[in-house]
Amino acid sequence: MNNYDNYDYFDLLEQKVCDDGAVLFTVKLNPDCSVYQGHFPGNPVCPGVCNINMIRRCIEHYTNKKLIISDIKQCRFTALITPIKQSILNLKAVITETESGYNVQGSVFDEKESFIEIKCMMYDV
Repeated sequence: MNNYDNYDYFDLLEQKVCDDGAVLFTVKLNPDCSVYQGHFPGNPVCPGVCNINMIRRCIEHYTNKKLIISDIKQCRFTALITPIKQSILNLKAVITETESGYNVQGSVFDEKESFIEIKCMMYDV
């Protein structure tokens, strides 16, 4: 796979399937994006909705399908993501296909800490 996606506030750099069957994505936050300048000026933080959308877009890339999140069973934000301090992030997801979509259990982290844990259901649009 050579064609990674650019989503303004982050770039998908790499995707690989791990030995345990989970998918590991590496993303780079784009600190110059206007979303960070407005949230918050002088102290940029990645908005929670952008974090969840980043997860969805990575899963879309893996499945090669347009998806919507229909049910969030659990979502824990354990630390703030700042595009300057945490410019490179990992997203690991266990993606289970069901009759009606995809069951996703994922986390966003770097080498020092975990930022998000999520369990959700995604469906084809």
